Amino acid sequence: MSTTYTLATFTHISAVDADPVMRRHDAAAQLNISYERLVKLIGAGLIPEPIPTLLIQSLAGRPFLAAHGGQLTVLRTGARTAANDSTNRPHIGAHIDYDNAELDATALGWWRSDPERVLRNRLFVETVSTYPFAVWDVDEHLGSRGEDTDLRHHYAGQLLARLRNRDNPIPDDEAIIFAMANEQTVVTSPTALQRSPLVAAAQKIMTSRIRVASGGPIGYLEPEPTT
Repeated sequence: MSTTYTLATFTHISAVDADPVMRRHDAAAQLNISYERLVKLIGAGLIPEPIPTLLIQSLAGRPFLAAHGGQLTVLRTGARTAANDSTNRPHIGAHIDYDNAELDATALGWWRSDPERVLRNRLFVETVSTYPFAVWDVDEHLGSRGEDTDLRHHYAGQLLARLRNRDNPIPDDEAIIFAMANEQTVVTSPTALQRSPLVAAAQKIMTSRIRVASGGPIGYLEPEPTT
């Protein structure tokens, strides 16, 4: 007995739309970070609440940065909080609402670090929970304080790129280089724009994630050792 076959035919259809917002624990899991680290990103203004699903998907898709030559100085900090030190700054920690002077004051000091190494590296990035918030070309060591193992250093340099709240107006001397759902990455001035190799590096840094191993807030992204 012969049998007549009827083969099925197929097409693709769109997946069911995801919920437009996420719970905190689900967002942390998708970013592969702890709940506590997610809270830091919320407190620093990168992730709003309710948490947009599309933003988390975008952040989760960022590649991790790897160094092929030289080193990158990486400051790992938390969300903005009141300062309790004697540096005359009102806050420590990161937030996308800071003006540029506040960024410099909260990120460029005072840190246990190697001044020679920091100045040699030039590029200095502030991160929260692996996500960059600002990049500087550090070219000056302003001073030190403390003694022995608690010696801390203060730096200065040109702010190259930063996160800025999308709800706030972009100053005339800044230009957007990358935009996301609730924040903007900008280069900060025509002076910075003229330093094209550094700005190109800053743009790559700002659209990446950064992971370093360090016993303190300052770490260094180095090339992987070759075997």
